Amino acid sequence: MTRGAGTPVVFLHGLASCHYTWRHAAHAVAAHGFKAVVVDLPGHGFSSDPSRDEANLAGTLAALRRVLGNMGIGKAHFVGHSMGGAIAEAYLRAYPGDVGRLVLVASSDLNIGIEVDDTVARNILLFSYHHKKNITREWLSLLEQFKHRAPCAEIGHPERPVTGEPLDTPCMIAWGAEDLVLKHGTERAAVIARRFRDHQIRVFEQAGHACHEDQADAFNAALVSFLAEST
Repeated sequence: MTRGAGTPVVFLHGLASCHYTWRHAAHAVAAHGFKAVVVDLPGHGFSSDPSRDEANLAGTLAALRRVLGNMGIGKAHFVGHSMGGAIAEAYLRAYPGDVGRLVLVASSDLNIGIEVDDTVARNILLFSYHHKKNITREWLSLLEQFKHRAPCAEIGHPERPVTGEPLDTPCMIAWGAEDLVLKHGTERAAVIARRFRDHQIRVFEQAGHACHEDQADAFNAALVSFLAEST
């Protein structure tokens, strides 16, 4: 899904999620002169299931780059939530010239061997929100529609250490103060921050794992402000 015109902003969702999680943020960046590009990762949403050989980090990155290339998108800003944040950072490390600014929202480390069934998917959804009103009928309908999918669960190693010199890419790290999925968010954010020379950390009160939805207005204002610094 694309919306707006201007510098592309690529949105990557988390495990057992889909494009719908970015509905507010995509609208916000498009309204401020950016082109929102919302992607369903392999095995999620409307995308195809990965083959056995592609069900790994390298396959996910290659598929993402291929999709963006087919859309005529070269360099872009990236926004990733949870697993999507880990993939966005991995994309930056694989293709540093293709990423302008990076936004990591409650970003996880890469996991391996997660069995994602309907119950796991529903629990991730339920525990992601501080404000349960954000679990809309449309969200539940999509969850039902996309059940029995085969998300790429083997994409790395749990709590995989990232070594090397800090990156120069500007990075905004966002977290919900009431995150029940990835707890101790401020400590996690500080660990991620050490990987970037130019970083800022934003913690949103009364927000859970999906802080970009729980506090959509505040998050979108911070997001647009951060992206606008590149212009």
